Amino acid sequence: MARSVCRPTLPLKCRAITPRTDRYGRDLFSRILWAVRPTMIMVISVAGVRLILGLILGMVIGSVRGTKKPFQGSLLSTALSIPILIAALIGIFMVGVDRGLWAFIFGLGLTGWAETARMVSEQTRMIKTQTFVEAARALGASDRRILSSHVLRQIMSLLWMLLAFEISSTLLVSAELGFLGYYIGGGIWVEISDFNAVNVEGLPELGQMISSSLIKITDPSTLIIVGSVIGIGVLGFNLLGEGLRRRLSQEWLRGGRRFRFLTETAEEWLEENVLRPVLFWMGSHRTALGIASVILVLLLGSWLTFKSLYVKPLAAAETPIATSAVKHLWAADRSDASGTMWVPVSLDSAPQLLWTVPLANGAAGRPSVKADGTIIISSRDKKLMAVKPDGTILWEAPLDEIAIGSPALDSNGRIIVADVKGSVTAFDENGNRLWRTLASNGREATSGPIVDAKGNIYLTVVDTVAALSPDGVVLWRTQAAETY
Repeated sequence: MARSVCRPTLPLKCRAITPRTDRYGRDLFSRILWAVRPTMIMVISVAGVRLILGLILGMVIGSVRGTKKPFQGSLLSTALSIPILIAALIGIFMVGVDRGLWAFIFGLGLTGWAETARMVSEQTRMIKTQTFVEAARALGASDRRILSSHVLRQIMSLLWMLLAFEISSTLLVSAELGFLGYYIGGGIWVEISDFNAVNVEGLPELGQMISSSLIKITDPSTLIIVGSVIGIGVLGFNLLGEGLRRRLSQEWLRGGRRFRFLTETAEEWLEENVLRPVLFWMGSHRTALGIASVILVLLLGSWLTFKSLYVKPLAAAETPIATSAVKHLWAADRSDASGTMWVPVSLDSAPQLLWTVPLANGAAGRPSVKADGTIIISSRDKKLMAVKPDGTILWEAPLDEIAIGSPALDSNGRIIVADVKGSVTAFDENGNRLWRTLASNGREATSGPIVDAKGNIYLTVVDTVAALSPDGVVLWRTQAAETY
């Protein structure tokens, strides 16, 4: 729907602004706003896992000595030599992209930790040569004590910088994976007819949007918009990481402070009144905290599993009730003009065959059912047939061509039929032909017609949607898809 924008000048000038949409008519700006949240949840989760793995493995590799040192160094060099994109593809394929977030955490975490581990290992080796570390070792501190109390304290100030860089690199790799067709959310299957459905992008996600944004090589605007959003995100986190790197450089990191973005007075107050009491309490209740953490993880995992597997049953007040505008039991190819496929009746648990009406060469589509139970169906021998609820043939009418889809019924009892030549034919309730109109330029219809509340008729003709008035006059034709 277009919006009008007026400029406060004399004379008044107005111009129409049409929102940018994708090929299914969904607003692109709204989808981008919705896509940022799942993308950032995935990126931050993956970046956090990669940062934790890189921190732990980097400290281990940086602190190892003796004969194990060459092996640890070779492991890190091997991990750095494997392209992250290839490793991510292998990991996601092993777990299965249908696993969602867990597949991306596993795939992007296979080798994504290597760069962080390299930086942490270098910092660990440098810190272990400092005088205060040698003094702690001389006083009897173990390697674990040195890593947790001295080395980790010096490296903690670099974690924010490393996290920003990890988010930036993860976002870039996720965009590459999305362009290759690997993204969170997958799609939804929209049924067109029996055994014929199309996969449409469901929950928007930036990787998914960049995968499906290039429809025509001559119109890359959607791809440019989505790619620009991803590029701005990557640039922003890179600039944040670079700013933190400069702020937390070795010239500024003096004195072994933990929170260097605070003043010395504020940091001293926080250390004495918050951190030390909390650490002392955690050390004295270590067992209870461990048990509570395990219980919390189990409860969280159970809740996530329940949310992903449980389907809430519809209550009586929540049952979708969609009444057809034409008040028939089944008025079009998908029950009504809205395509709800819903009727206010239910079948018996064990239906029985009451009668059979033969159709020469078989049916040309599914039947439609009038409000009084009369069945309208077309056959492949170019006939339209009305059958009473007891199976008696009420009337037959000839068709010029083989019908497509189900006949449509309007509120006046008329019957609308589309055929393979792209024409639409109308009959009255007694089977008398009223009019026949060519709705296309010679191409065949690809769906049965539907009728709205005003009696207007709509049908698709390959890549075009056509609208006809109740009298059979073509109102408009609009291209709805690319033919290829």
